[in-house]
Amino acid sequence: MSALPKHVAVIPDGDRRWAMTRAVDFATGYLKGMEALEAVVKSAASQNIAYLSFWVLSHENENRTSEWKSMFFTLLKKYLRPKCEAMFAQNIAVKIIGDWYALDNVKNDIEIILKNNPPQPKMTVVFFLRYSGTRDLQQAVQHLIAQNDDPKNIKNYLQTRLAGIPDPDLLIRTSDVNRLSDFSMIQCANTELYFSKKLWPDFTTADFEDALNWYIQVERRFGR
Repeated sequence: MSALPKHVAVIPDGDRRWAMTRAVDFATGYLKGMEALEAVVKSAASQNIAYLSFWVLSHENENRTSEWKSMFFTLLKKYLRPKCEAMFAQNIAVKIIGDWYALDNVKNDIEIILKNNPPQPKMTVVFFLRYSGTRDLQQAVQHLIAQNDDPKNIKNYLQTRLAGIPDPDLLIRTSDVNRLSDFSMIQCANTELYFSKKLWPDFTTADFEDALNWYIQVERRFGR
């Protein structure tokens, strides 16, 4: 049996399908998904999970329609900073990983968020924003070569490691999709993978606790 995970990563999949099954617009689905995210953050904080991360936007997502992008980035601009500030008030820090500096509409907000984290947080929430594992690895290789470092140290140059974020112990993906989809492949080499059939907006704190209970029953051998 294992102790509770130090870092739980989440791929919160299914907001659009949730909206389509209910004949509502995608924005409604994402707002409902935001409620699920806040509930999971609260649950994780109550159980002293040190790191909780969410993959919010991949590079591939930017290939979606202009209508989707307009909707998504409007929501991001409206909610990202106030939601992060609400977490600061609960002594929860926020880190944002990815190539977010190219997102002109929220770049300044993110810079402010990263400067205003609580100094001794009880938990850190990580948002992967405009992130892909392949791009992360490519950048790590470039930095490794520039430093003329030993290839065995490649993980030291990943964006998560540079930000002081440990590899996930447990990864939860919702919406009955059983793959990583280019999320932190190197970091997840020894991560326990938990797949839920529920669409993300329907994922509850009880579902999150089920995933944690599943994890603590796992015997983690790490090749031994």
